[in-house]
Amino acid sequence: MILFLLKSTLSLAILLALYHFVLSKESTFRFNRFYLLFALISTLIRPTQILSPIYLKTMNLRY
Repeated sequence: MILFLLKSTLSLAILLALYHFVLSKESTFRFNRFYLLFALISTLIRPTQILSPIYLKTMNLRY
């Protein structure tokens, strides 16, 4: 669980830093809104996709 939280926090920090440095001055607010929603949803989904094969391999299960 701690590994999931660390991966999720790191990926969210990277995506928010990208938003802050590149997209925060853009005037297309609709695109910015969708980017922020995508960043939030992807940080919740992506670590589970990365974590699951590692977890299953350590538990000697097939995936």
